[in-house]
Amino acid sequence: MNKSVCILAGGKSSRMGQNKSLLSIGENTVMERIVEELSHISKDIFVISNDSLLYEDPQLRCYPDIPEYQGKGPLAGLLTGLIEANREMVLLTACDMPFVSKEFALELFEMMENSQWDVCLPYFQGRSHPLFAVYHTRILHELRNCLTQDELSFKSLLQKLRVKTVTEKDLSKDLAKQLPTILFNMNTPDEYRKAKEIIHVQNNQKPY
Repeated sequence: MNKSVCILAGGKSSRMGQNKSLLSIGENTVMERIVEELSHISKDIFVISNDSLLYEDPQLRCYPDIPEYQGKGPLAGLLTGLIEANREMVLLTACDMPFVSKEFALELFEMMENSQWDVCLPYFQGRSHPLFAVYHTRILHELRNCLTQDELSFKSLLQKLRVKTVTEKDLSKDLAKQLPTILFNMNTPDEYRKAKEIIHVQNNQKPY
């Protein structure tokens, strides 16, 4: 199984005011939900965080950013993830996406398999979603170059790569319908409240 999963948990959560990945959604934290869902598609699943003490699960490897690139944002986390992954194809996901989908992740991996694409990147509602995308380890050279030159946006990196843009048209109707929830991320208290409402609706309970 040529798949790894890297959960990026290096942000400061300044708008939320607390660590987003440790907030509870239903009976589990966001991190627990992500790990449980994506462990169905890969046993090589790990976290990138500069505070490993937050994640005490002995089954969950945790790595800090490479020292020379610390403080350089999510591209530094992606670099560390591609280096530490045990497989060539790596799903990068943010730690603030409580409704990630193994089915959607598998679709991205299958599009990447036996292709020349460097990235399989969702594009939905007018924007790309590089924090739930599959990357190939062959991009390490270009990624290092971006970081060395302080080109720290995903846009700068993606312009140098062969990108498969994945839209609703590439998916089944059922999966496409779920994209607003799958790609939902929470950065603010209001978005956290919305996430809790979503899980209540999913559990056939009244939202509050």
